[in-house]
Amino acid sequence: LVLCVTEGWGEVQRQGAHGKKFVIERIAARLHSGWARAVEEVWDSDAYGQKEPRASQQSGEGWPQSAFASEQAHGIYVERRNKAALPYDAQSDAQKQKYRAVAEILVDLSSERAPRASLAVQRRDRSVPELLRARSLINNAVQGETVA
Repeated sequence: LVLCVTEGWGEVQRQGAHGKKFVIERIAARLHSGWARAVEEVWDSDAYGQKEPRASQQSGEGWPQSAFASEQAHGIYVERRNKAALPYDAQSDAQKQKYRAVAEILVDLSSERAPRASLAVQRRDRSVPELLRARSLINNAVQGETVA
């Protein structure tokens, strides 16, 4: 989640610095870009189980199957990796809507504070993960689940 939101937040900050209207689709595309990067770089132990110690190195082709606790866990990874390889424009409408909803939350957050504000600042006593959970986009952002 952190990589995903960081990419989107960066786009919000770039757009906000120019004082123009926010382009939600561009922010949503950056969110997808961050999520795709997270699929490649971050081990999701909730979905994949604990990494096998001898297979902890990532190869050019992604995490090797031997790194996964089960074939099912590897299947989840392969499915995510296939989705991540697709550009934002090729994502399903349902997936794009999730990214747009998160983009709207980020724009909303940015409009209530100075342009250099941090996501760590809470809004109306609710953190960003709580805002995302409220929109049923993620189950547990605090533990690092991805948006998709």
